[in-house]
Amino acid sequence: MIFVVLGFLANASNVRAESMTDFLTTFSGICFQTLGNFDAARAIIKHKGWVKLDDKALSILGKPANPNAKVEGYAIKPSNDQRGYLLALTSVPNSEQRVCTLAPNSNEDYEKNIGQLEKFFEVSKKSSNNEGIVFSETWEIKHPLFKKAFVISQKYRNTEDTSDLGLFHLIGLN
Repeated sequence: MIFVVLGFLANASNVRAESMTDFLTTFSGICFQTLGNFDAARAIIKHKGWVKLDDKALSILGKPANPNAKVEGYAIKPSNDQRGYLLALTSVPNSEQRVCTLAPNSNEDYEKNIGQLEKFFEVSKKSSNNEGIVFSETWEIKHPLFKKAFVISQKYRNTEDTSDLGLFHLIGLN
């Protein structure tokens, strides 16, 4: 019995050592877990103290191709992370399609977040594209609520390796 408990404690400490980045934790907790129910996302956002973005600030996250899409945006600057995040929830009326976009307010370790996406989620890389200062990748991700789900990651590079700014779009399609 003692060996089982010690084995569990040893494994639990390894899990802590391999915990998700703040970015991926936020992506998982809001985008992935509430993609099928934006009311739940709004409840989490409200509870955590996110503030609603105006249209000008929301434009930073991009404009959907579908003119009927409804987009709402939020921002947070956590006390333990000076960078903060921007989040957009996009839905199309009369459609089950949902998009959740998460972007950092400043530099983010894009490569580490991609590594953790591959580690903590069931994903397969479908394509990558390098155009100008933007590098994008498309990943199919297994999601329990959607027939098809994709993560489109975008990395905006500056001239220095430490100046990467990456964002994730999670798209659910039925």
